[in-house]
Parts: sequence; structure tokens; C-alpha cells
Amino acid sequence: MSSCKKKTASLEHLVTIPATMGATAASVCATPAAAPPDPADLPTNPQTMRTLIPGLALDLAHTPARRRDAVRLSAGTQHTDDAGLIGYAERSYVPRLPWRSPTDEEWRALTQPQEEQPGDEIKPPGDRISVFRVPESVLEPFAYLRELSYETGNLRRIQALIEDVAGRNALVEAARYARSLAYCGHTGLDAPIAHAKIPPGTPTMTTGRDGRLTGLHVDSWYRSELEGRASSPNRLSINLGVHDRYLLFVNLPLRSVAAHVARAHGETKLADSSFALPREFARLFPGYPVVKLRIAPGEAYIAPTENVIHDGYAERTGGIDLRFTCRGYFRAPDPWAGTSSTARMRSARCGAAGARMSSSAPVRPAISES
Repeated sequence: MSSCKKKTASLEHLVTIPATMGATAASVCATPAAAPPDPADLPTNPQTMRTLIPGLALDLAHTPARRRDAVRLSAGTQHTDDAGLIGYAERSYVPRLPWRSPTDEEWRALTQPQEEQPGDEIKPPGDRISVFRVPESVLEPFAYLRELSYETGNLRRIQALIEDVAGRNALVEAARYARSLAYCGHTGLDAPIAHAKIPPGTPTMTTGRDGRLTGLHVDSWYRSELEGRASSPNRLSINLGVHDRYLLFVNLPLRSVAAHVARAHGETKLADSSFALPREFARLFPGYPVVKLRIAPGEAYIAPTENVIHDGYAERTGGIDLRFTCRGYFRAPDPWAGTSSTARMRSARCGAAGARMSSSAPVRPAISES
């Protein structure tokens, strides 16, 4: 690999965590996040919570029309003990089989959750999940690693190359691309890494610091309060491998989850935003579907993992799950980028978005992203 002989590029000028990134972000845009649903208007009967209701937007405008066949819905969730799974933390939940296609109504709820309002182009990062193709120029530096990912026996070799000169140079290119997707004035990246892992063959992949699988969860890298979750940094993840990988998620923002749980308990407010709240939602509404979104090789997603119940999944195909990931304030690339009118609109949005962001430094929770 000839690039191994090149001087290692430095990440220091790319990986800067601005003082504005962290836990108490009030807003990243000129328009405030939508108010949480009124608990009085929400259904609480588990029997009525078996199909998707409007929540987070799934933005597939940057991918081919075939994307509907990349979405499946579970039959709900189940406790890992009931599923006979080992290696999971206590009180963990996973998607319940079988998987099915969304109905037309569910597809509309997933992709058109609410009527667009003025200012939606500068909504906070916590309101949607986007999927898009990554330029070949970003993928090419990882070509040798990708070729090795066909065989699980190459795991240690891939891990060593990631830490070597070629891997560092490839990581710089991926980080540079990530910065190009950031909200204006907020181009610092948190924890950019290339990660290789053999899929464990379990329904979810994330492990905690104790080495046990966490099941469906919400990230808490920034320790945000419930009201600040929609304005917390989101996550960019690029599938660098040769096999499909999947994002599993419940399509409701955390404030909606809290509202459902609170009403089921006859309360008006719940404070916990990390593990207890997702688990309680799964316990109370076991029939509510989990969305399984396929991320093909060369595709990426941006997701508000601080504001949505989620996890990752990859099938055991005899290969290695290879990805790049980092956290920051990202939005999907503009499919019409390059036109003068688009540039003017983006510039105006940047000014509005950059003017309202305030926060502090991140804190590491006891969780490791798979």
C-alpha cells in the first residue's frame, strides 16, 4: 500500500472540540425545537401502540427511490431474558421478530412526520435521521482495509493498519469530509474513529464498559437534560465495509417517549433520559415497532443518537463490520449544492444556526458505541 510511505497527516487541525459543543445546548437554530406532544393527546393503551406514529423524520432525499425496501419494522421489543439471550446487561431490550415491511400509512409517518413549517430548513439536529451516499474520494483511502474486511481472519491486520500511517491518512480524509457536513461555525469533531468489529450474531451490537451488551439505548455523551436533547450533537457513521449494516431505532424523539411513559404512569414529567426511560418505554409498549434501516456499503447516516432510542446491527456474514464514526453538529449534504441560489440560502441558514448555539464540554458516559 503505497500510501503507507507517506507522512502521516495530523488530525489536530480537524479534531477540535469547540467550547460551544456539549451538554446544555439551548438551540442550534433560529427556530426552537417543536414542543413535546401534550400527554393528554397521546395514546397509552399498548394495544394502540403497535404501528408507527409520526415522530422523527427519515430523510432519504439523497438516496435512490429504492430506499423503501431498505426499511423493516419489528413486531415490537422484548426483554433479553424472554428472548433467551446471554451477554446482555440486566433489564435490556431488543427488537422482537419477525421483521415486516411498513404499511403505506407507516411509511408516511416515518418519512413525512409533520407538515413543513417556515424555518424547517434550519431545524435542530435532533429532529431527523438522514441517509446518503459518500463520495468515492472519501472511500478510496480505505480501499485496502475494505478489501481485507471480506474475511474475519483479517481483523487484527485491519486494526493494526487503522493505527498505521495509511489508516491515519484515511482517517484525516474522513474527518475532513465530516467537517464539510457540519453546521457553519461548528466544525469541531468529537471522537472520530475508524472501527473494525466481527459482528457478534446478537440482535444489537453496542457494549458497555463492563463488556456486556446494552440493548436498545440512548447515548449520553453530553449528559443533556431532556429538554436539551434535540439540540445535542448528533452522530455521523459511514459504512466503510463490503456488507450491509443497519441502524435500529424507535422513531420518536426522547421528549415524546417521556410523554408516553409519563402518561402511562399518571404523571406529567419524567427526568431520566438515558437507560431507565428507553427500558420503561419498551416495557410499557412492547408492541411498538423498532425501525431497521439498511446502510449499504459506501452510505452514511446522520442520526440524533442523544435523542433517539437506537443501536447498531450487522449480520454474521463471515466478514468484518468496518465503519467511520464521529460526533458533532452535522446535516446531510445538499443534493443541489453548487448552485448560486443554494449557496446563498445555505449562507443565510449558517448565520441563523451559528448565532444561537451555546453549550459546554462533553462528558464520557459508561457506554461504548459498537
